Amino acid sequence: MKFLQRIAVKLVNLVVILGGIAMLVCLFEEMTAGNLSFAEFIGSVLLLLAAYRLFRSRLCQSLLCRLMGWDPFEAIQAENRRFSRWYDSVAAQKRAQQDEARRRDEARRAARSKAYFHANQAKKCAGTYDGYRHANQAKRYWNESK
Repeated sequence: MKFLQRIAVKLVNLVVILGGIAMLVCLFEEMTAGNLSFAEFIGSVLLLLAAYRLFRSRLCQSLLCRLMGWDPFEAIQAENRRFSRWYDSVAAQKRAQQDEARRRDEARRAARSKAYFHANQAKKCAGTYDGYRHANQAKRYWNESK
């Protein structure tokens, strides 16, 4: 049914365009015949253009479509809302993936930093229990940083 409504609206718009062109041709013939001055011709053309722009405005088109039972602007807004919901869901998934990657990266950097610290402490305290403990912790943090 919407297809027929769309076709009807397009036909009405086509009639308006063809009517405007026909009026323009008639005005031009009147001017060339000498019944209309050039200034009157320009004024009539400007009025015709204003009427065309008014008819093709969003308000008039919406009223015409609602008269026929279909509103294209409502359909466009519904499509925009659907796209916005899809885009927001995709963006949320992407942000979640980026946050997870950032968290893993930060954990890897922190583990590497701790591994360097404990490796240096193991070198300082070589041969002692503290050196042994720091060496084991450095090895654990190196494994975590991979």
